[in-house]
Amino acid sequence: MKPITISELMTPNPITIDPEARAIDQLEIYQKNRIHHLPVKEKGEIIGMLSRKDLDHFISITRMLTTENYDLRVRDIMTTPIFSYYEDVGIDQAAGAMVDNNIHAILVVAKSDDAVVGILTSTDLLKYLSRSKQYRME
Repeated sequence: MKPITISELMTPNPITIDPEARAIDQLEIYQKNRIHHLPVKEKGEIIGMLSRKDLDHFISITRMLTTENYDLRVRDIMTTPIFSYYEDVGIDQAAGAMVDNNIHAILVVAKSDDAVVGILTSTDLLKYLSRSKQYRME
């Protein structure tokens, strides 16, 4: 049986955001698209990742301090470095990297040109496991 690759489970063509966008304004993107991770793109390159968890933490801290911090930019709270794997990597390797590094998303890149082709999240892996006969409880 052929191993499952991350390209089979990934979400293709992820929404990206600009590092100079106001961090607070990204909340609408998360809610509208029901996603939890946004790659941060500058001059055609992914330079970081903004997770819903990062944003929620930022919002709770900001509320405690002052509304002046609502002008902070994505660049100020994004996570770096980011993890990426080629599209033909097995899900076992990607899942292991997520666990080992305590992350919930990996960028998927094309071997041909290193272009970002998708994003694999822990939710994608859980959806796969929930549908897999091997892991079903009956």
